[in-house]
Amino acid sequence: MPTLLAFVLLLGGKPSDTLEKKHPSREKESTDYDALQMMSINKQRPVNVHGVRLVEVTNRTSTVMKVSEADEYSLSDPVLNAFKVLGQLYNLAVSGEVAVVPAVLYADTLVTKAEEESSDLLLLPWSETGSMSESQTVSTESVRNKLASDTYSDFIARALKTAQCPVAVFINKGFTGSLKQKPSTMDRRMSTLSVRSQRDRVTTVTNTGRSHHIFLPFFGGADGRLAVRLALQVAEHPEVTATIVHFRGRNDSIGSDAGSVVAEQIIVTPKKAQTPPIHHDDDAAFFASVQRSLPVELETRVVFDGAATAAPLSHAIALAQEELGQDPKNGGDLVLLGRHSTLVDNAATGKGCLGVATEMVLESGIKASVLVVQARS
Repeated sequence: MPTLLAFVLLLGGKPSDTLEKKHPSREKESTDYDALQMMSINKQRPVNVHGVRLVEVTNRTSTVMKVSEADEYSLSDPVLNAFKVLGQLYNLAVSGEVAVVPAVLYADTLVTKAEEESSDLLLLPWSETGSMSESQTVSTESVRNKLASDTYSDFIARALKTAQCPVAVFINKGFTGSLKQKPSTMDRRMSTLSVRSQRDRVTTVTNTGRSHHIFLPFFGGADGRLAVRLALQVAEHPEVTATIVHFRGRNDSIGSDAGSVVAEQIIVTPKKAQTPPIHHDDDAAFFASVQRSLPVELETRVVFDGAATAAPLSHAIALAQEELGQDPKNGGDLVLLGRHSTLVDNAATGKGCLGVATEMVLESGIKASVLVVQARS
C-alpha cells in the first residue's frame, strides 16, 4: 500500500494553497481579498480517488457477515482511514470501501466498481510477494519472484480483459525507497537507567527525497497515447520530471523538425488479416501536438525527444538504463509505457499479461518501478 499510495498522491498535482486561519474572535476582520482567495481555492477541482480493499471470503466467513458487516468494515478499517487522511492532505477527494468476496472474484469486483464509479482509470498494484493474501511474511525470494505468480497474473489478466475503462498496473521496484537496504543500527551505550537499550533495534531515518523522474518510451498506439497523457498529469507535481521519447521504425521518418508532420500515409492491412491498421502518422501528429501544447510551467521539467531505429525496444531500454537510477536519494524513478503497440508487438512475442515491452523492461534490471497502462477496451 505505501508505494501505491505514494504514486496516487502524485496524481493530485501541485498541492493546493491554503488560506491562513484566523482566530474566531477576529473572523469579522476578514477582507474581500480573503474571500476571493477562498473562492479561488474552492474552484480547484481535486482528483477523485475511490479505494477498494479486498478481503477474501473464507469457509469461516458467513454470508451474513459479508452483507451486514461490510459497511462497518469500511468505516473502521485502518488501511482505508489512513488512505483517506493522506489523500485529504494532498489535494485528493478520497473515498473507500471494503469488499468481502472470494479471491476468484477480485478482478470482477474491481471492474464492476470501476464501472459504477464511472472511473477514468482503474489502478492495480502488483503484490510485493505475488500473493493474493495479506501475508505478513515477506522474504527476499518472494519479492524477487513476485512476477512469476500464476495466480496474480491471472487476476491482472482478467481485470485487463474485462475492464471497460483505462487500466494501469503498478509494479514497485524501490518507489519511495521501499526496497532499499535496511538502515544500520544506531550506536548505543548501556547505562543503569537504560537496560532496554541492549535490545537490537533498527531506527529508520528518512533520507529519501520526494522527487521522481519518469522515462516514457512512446511506441505509438492508443495505450502509448494514454501513457503520455498520464505522464503529463503526474508531471504537474512540482517534484516530478519526465523524459518522453517517441520511438519509430527507421523507415517511419517524420522529418528533422520534431514539430512537423508529413502528409497522412496510413498502412492498411487486408481485411482477412488479424493485425489492426498501423497509423504511424496519427502517432506523429499526436506527439507533435502534445509538444506544442505543453504548459509553460512544465517546460523546465518535461523533455521530448525522438529516435528512428531498427530496434526500438532495445534502444528504449538502453536509454532508460542510462537515465534512470542516477539519483539514489530521490523518491524512486518510474518507467511509464503502454501495454500494447504494433511497433513492438509485431517484432517480438511475449507470454505474460503485461505486454512485450513491459516484460523486456522488467527483465532488463532497470532501477525503476514500472507503470503499464491500457486504454479503454
